[in-house]
Amino acid sequence: MKLFRLLILILTLNLLPTMVSAWPGMELPPLHVDGRYLKDPCGNNVLLHGVAITPSPWFNGCMYGNEHCRWENYDVQGCLDYNFAIINRLTDTSDGWYLNYIRLHIDPYWTNDPGPPISEHDISRFNFNRLVQYTDEVIIPLINHAHSRGLYVVLRPPGVCPERISVGDAYQQYLITVWDFLSQHPQIRNADHVMFEIANEPVEILGTNGVWGGTSQAHFDALVNYFQPIVDLIRNNGANNICWIPGTGWQSHYAGYANNPITGGNIGYAVHIYPGYWGGIRNYQDFLNGWNVNVKPVADIAPIIITETDWAPQSYKDAGHYVWGIGNTGVAGGQGFGANLKYIVDQSGNVSWNVLAPENLIHMGDPNGSTAYNNDWEAVAAPVKQWFSEYAADNIPTSNCEPTAGCSGNVQNGIYTISAKHSNKCLDVYNFSMSDGGNIVQWSCGNTENQQWLIEQNSEGYYTIRSLYSDKCLDVANWSTNDGANIQQWTCNGQEVQQFCLQSTGDGYYTIVNRNSGKCIDITDFSMDDGANVQQWTCYNNDCQQFALTLVNTQAIANGTYSIQNRNSGQALDSYNLGTSDGTNVVQWPGTGQTNQQWNITHVENDFYRISPVHAPSKALDVIDYSSADGANVQLWEYWGGTCQQWRFIDVGNGYFQIEARHSGKLLEVAEASLANGANVQQWPANNHHCQHWMLSSLRSASVFENEVASENETALEVQVFPNPVTDGNVTIVLPETNKDISNDIVINIMSLQGSTVYSTNSCRTHSIDIPLNLIQGMYILEITDGERRYVQKLIIK
Repeated sequence: MKLFRLLILILTLNLLPTMVSAWPGMELPPLHVDGRYLKDPCGNNVLLHGVAITPSPWFNGCMYGNEHCRWENYDVQGCLDYNFAIINRLTDTSDGWYLNYIRLHIDPYWTNDPGPPISEHDISRFNFNRLVQYTDEVIIPLINHAHSRGLYVVLRPPGVCPERISVGDAYQQYLITVWDFLSQHPQIRNADHVMFEIANEPVEILGTNGVWGGTSQAHFDALVNYFQPIVDLIRNNGANNICWIPGTGWQSHYAGYANNPITGGNIGYAVHIYPGYWGGIRNYQDFLNGWNVNVKPVADIAPIIITETDWAPQSYKDAGHYVWGIGNTGVAGGQGFGANLKYIVDQSGNVSWNVLAPENLIHMGDPNGSTAYNNDWEAVAAPVKQWFSEYAADNIPTSNCEPTAGCSGNVQNGIYTISAKHSNKCLDVYNFSMSDGGNIVQWSCGNTENQQWLIEQNSEGYYTIRSLYSDKCLDVANWSTNDGANIQQWTCNGQEVQQFCLQSTGDGYYTIVNRNSGKCIDITDFSMDDGANVQQWTCYNNDCQQFALTLVNTQAIANGTYSIQNRNSGQALDSYNLGTSDGTNVVQWPGTGQTNQQWNITHVENDFYRISPVHAPSKALDVIDYSSADGANVQLWEYWGGTCQQWRFIDVGNGYFQIEARHSGKLLEVAEASLANGANVQQWPANNHHCQHWMLSSLRSASVFENEVASENETALEVQVFPNPVTDGNVTIVLPETNKDISNDIVINIMSLQGSTVYSTNSCRTHSIDIPLNLIQGMYILEITDGERRYVQKLIIK
């Protein structure tokens, strides 16, 4: 029978050469939860199969003795080299390995202060700064390497739950601290291939009835009170990553969640199963009974992921092989654990699963080792290797689905009101809500930002529709595909549930079709009333499903000199190192007030402008080589009038603009949403991230100040200022005796070239005044006045 299955597999793989050769690095589209299934952007059900990875010396060889340690002593590069090699081996399809996800543990080895060994649930030595440091140095590189090998990542927080937890305890606060940081990390939040497992192996909880335990409804209600605030925090941080929720009993009990589930969208449940669970499940009937009582109630309403399992006969544990669960593969429907695990989860149809560790698959976790347990079919490695390769012929996630037929794609990016044809009333964020889940209704049209929407097209022809008032996007609640599902606002995440086709009806109106569901935005019950709810419904082209898009007249950018500041980082657009030659790179840098951060914006034609640095006025912002590619670099180049040097400003509200290249339709952004000094500036398709938002601040130019200096000082106070330039942070101001009739105190102001005051002091009528300054390098304006006369001079800080 096994030989027959293997022959079928070989024939199947021969028919799928492209899939086989591309497994490492193949597409990893964002997944979402729809009902009881994990789905890709095209609505296909997805199942994942993989292994857990724990980057710590103990789990990377030291468990076998010090001579087997792959690395130690906080050797970051050694850790990465070993775990990269493990990932490479277990995605090597030429060797028969077909995995498409890892469960990645942020081991306390990295996040605790060093010291004697302590239990994994002991958080007394947790150091937040180490979490920050080693997330960047260890976890992010592993996440990125997994992506390069075609692997999704389920991220697990450091350590395990104490045996007993209770709402409001120290461990809950610890999890809140950890997830608050991780869910805001720019390389983790809403990363297409990263999911969150909220905690590991709670055992008992103090129930809402005041009794410790793990299986009554009072205990599940307490679990909701424990984990719901963590999920709410994650969602409030703008992270829509799938969250996998643990149960009690070392992640074996889930039944009560069916009556009181965790909410927030994109929710599933993370289960552990070993042969000793539920009183022993080493045959089909016991396994099925345990599953039906403990897991099936939530598997009927949400996807399941088994993040720990393994098995092998006792003889392998006795011989020193790594195994946690004692059992054998056996036969589906009869005796044994492994075959019945596969049979039951396959019958459920919505269960992803991974084995406990690389040692369950390759001998001693050696990247060059043989299949574990001597390739014995009765232990976990051999059957899993075959089963995962069989799974690889199906349930492969993709985003290669055709757009909804008839997407017009001809609506210009801009700010619009959206009014229903039947009622002539506008889509409105109800009650000026700023919250995720804020409701969308129709209301009599008025000139208010909660009825104004920024509509932007992506590279596939779909549009996002973002409230100018709340900065959140139109969204179908809970990724639903049902008629009547609510239309709400939610933090913009670029996923299909927030993408719409705008289909022209040919008479100036549009239907608005959700990409995820294929259904139309609809005014409930054809209502004419203010406050009527907005929902999705099967498209019938009724007047309550047709909308006029009216472009809002926004104030044009006046010709002038501006600083341009990035919303995400707060840093200024900067011509690197005051460069003036063609090809000078454009970066972000903390504001200095210097002329390489001052930009002359000049109207060219229609909605487009030239942007030139004050220090090199013949140059202009330019997209390298006239490129339309994502990530094409932005530089300075002699202005020649090309459309790669012309830019449109799109008002996104709150004083910010997107800056769109005319030739490509792509936006000026800070690469990878970096916060670093000197981070590169490039073009990229609109994605609603704040790294694509820029604030323009009108400046008084240096020449204005120079003219002011000349005129003001003709009858000014006599003042001596030294040294100028200032080199050591201290400046002395001397008022010679020739100044007569000073009857008032002296006021000293220092202003930036933007006109803002950066230093101010009052001084008595004193001959000499010493002023310690703490200003960054650049040019400033010094003003000294006695209320009647005024002295103005440029002050240089070096």
